[in-house]
Amino acid sequence: ASRGTELGAQKRIEEDEARYFEKLERVLDALRPLDPSVSVTGGEPSRDPRLPRILRTLAAHGARKRTMTTNGSGLLDVREGRAVVEWVAETGLRHLNISRAHPDQETNASLMRLREGLSVAQLSRVAEVARAGGARARLSCVLLRGAIDSLEGILSYLAFAESVGVDNVVFRQLMLADPATTLPSPV
Repeated sequence: ASRGTELGAQKRIEEDEARYFEKLERVLDALRPLDPSVSVTGGEPSRDPRLPRILRTLAAHGARKRTMTTNGSGLLDVREGRAVVEWVAETGLRHLNISRAHPDQETNASLMRLREGLSVAQLSRVAEVARAGGARARLSCVLLRGAIDSLEGILSYLAFAESVGVDNVVFRQLMLADPATTLPSPV
């Protein structure tokens, strides 16, 4: 909507800050009568230096339900003088979805191909700050063979979530895509 093209065909990031925020405001104004929920995702939003302003803009426009999905790698990065998770709390995000494939730090980093990710202590801190600001942290775990792949693994993951102060977990199964019905990725 912001560039008049299909989302699947977009492969570039708007570099012009003024244009980006002008388009964001215009889209939010146009959609206001629909009372939309808004999800911040794609790439890794916690690493985007514009994120505090994006979150403030969404809050100022009164988007009904605001969520963010992240691998968590940038939630403790400082942007505009405070940690990203503090911006999440301050701007009234309702849900903070954190993708985490495994409770073990090294296994998680390997499965998610992260050089670094949140340690268990950092994840606990993120959940605490989010909760204090009214955001509900949710862990999202893809069920993978050799990782979380059994009832015992799921129960262990749930215990891990509880130990870091998260009471909302979603487990996802990878879907087999039919090449005959799947559009090719744009280049």
